[in-house]
Amino acid sequence: MDFDGLEQDFAQDLAGASQPLYRLLRRARRAYAEADYESARRILEALARAVPDSTTILYPLACTQYRLGLFHESFDLSNRLDRLGDTRGRVLRNQLMVIRTQDPVAWEQSAARKSSQQSSIGSEHDHYGANHLMMNVHVSGSPEDTLALMRVARLHEIGFTFSDEMTAGVAPIHITDNTDSSLVCVDRLRGIRISTYQREGICTYTGFDNGTYLLICALLGTTQWRTLDLNPLLVSEDFHHGPICKCLFSHQACKEDFALALDHPEVCPSCLAFYRCLGAEPDVDRLTMFLRSYQTALSPIDSSSLA
Repeated sequence: MDFDGLEQDFAQDLAGASQPLYRLLRRARRAYAEADYESARRILEALARAVPDSTTILYPLACTQYRLGLFHESFDLSNRLDRLGDTRGRVLRNQLMVIRTQDPVAWEQSAARKSSQQSSIGSEHDHYGANHLMMNVHVSGSPEDTLALMRVARLHEIGFTFSDEMTAGVAPIHITDNTDSSLVCVDRLRGIRISTYQREGICTYTGFDNGTYLLICALLGTTQWRTLDLNPLLVSEDFHHGPICKCLFSHQACKEDFALALDHPEVCPSCLAFYRCLGAEPDVDRLTMFLRSYQTALSPIDSSSLA
């Protein structure tokens, strides 16, 4: 498989800011070079869901499937590449026809695997869709902050189930006053950490109440937490998104700069594609729906006034 020029072609396919998706592409290239074909396949399938007709993604994916003995899936993608005008699909298809003729046992074994697990690359139904799964969370912090977060989440029926104990499958949310430069930090060991540093100034500028600020941070954190949980190959650094726009997932130079991002909060198209293709569609949709409901309200609801 040849990755030369892949990133330039991919930029044209995506047509937008795509730092997280570029990192996935580089990770797939590295996995393939190290003969970790299963990891490369999983990453390329995620990218193919974000950019379904990109031949610069489909061809490496077809080659990866070939390496894994998924001959029928590779054959189908070769035909699709041919229909999209990529002649590399014909070369790969010829190689697959040789296997079909010379090693019919391997070909039939591939057919059996395909029937048990149908590929859904490029399908709009290949991830959560409208099935907005609940998120189990455990919140720790000051009583005032934890109650404010729980009240506004319940008010907006945000889809959080609050747990009193930390058990498997529960996302830990820690509300701290650490001087973090981001709204929220997420990693597998420490969970989701919401920083209240500079919160007062940000809320004064944006008009947010404490509960709304904390909920937006929690929605950002749980989206990334689900993504890490579903994709063991990822690390927290894969979420890095420079301040090229005012996306809430971006990393601003300092904490105060998030006041501008939160003044008109949004998630950029690149991040929407990134999290949806990695299985966190219900979570990023939960975030965007809350942002839309907040922006269309005549006035913000002060959750601190709720009993």
